Amino acid sequence: MPVANPSNGDRANNSPAEVLIFAKAPVPGDCKTRLSRRLGVVRAVRIYKSMLEIATCQACALDDTRVSLVCTPDTRNPLFARLRRRYGAALIRQSGGSLGQRMHRAIGQAARRTDRTILMGSDQPADLADALCAGLRSLDEERVWIAPTFDGGYWAIGLSSADSRIFRGPQWSTSRVITATQTACRRLKRQPVLWSRARDIDEGRDWGRMPLTLRSTIARNAVMPGLIDS
Repeated sequence: MPVANPSNGDRANNSPAEVLIFAKAPVPGDCKTRLSRRLGVVRAVRIYKSMLEIATCQACALDDTRVSLVCTPDTRNPLFARLRRRYGAALIRQSGGSLGQRMHRAIGQAARRTDRTILMGSDQPADLADALCAGLRSLDEERVWIAPTFDGGYWAIGLSSADSRIFRGPQWSTSRVITATQTACRRLKRQPVLWSRARDIDEGRDWGRMPLTLRSTIARNAVMPGLIDS
């Protein structure tokens, strides 16, 4: 069943909100390399495919929301095509540059169409519906919604408009990303609103700390015919 998106009477237009999912082609040896050190290359890629499908499925279940996979290195991987057919997500190629530059450009493109955009990663295997709905409710001209992770980063950020200065401060993949991002927001007079922390599945220890039932669910999804055999 679709998840209802709370209406926002103050929106600048009637365009759907947008959820952008950063997605990397699931190429063995180039995808989830830290996770593969413990679990092996093939298993790590399978887990990533499963998590990407979970994120896509849940985002596409939101009402009045346009979902796009922002793909690297391009949109041609068979997995991306399958997710587009199954869930109706659009495919967009990531721009070049640093992670911050790519994030800003993706949000900037969406901001031309809507005043509510969430950009998220694909390393969250949990139930995302409540978080995404809360993020969309939080977005107005003064707020930036951030979903932090235990390692000091964040797995999603929501904005009502694009501003490259929010993405210039952090040294990416460090424990100070969330702190630097909050500082940048406050300097711009945009109040950061934090969701509860979650754990990205980046390394073997992250996988080991997940509940066994959730790991089993991901493992079952990971070997779905058509995903692994693509």
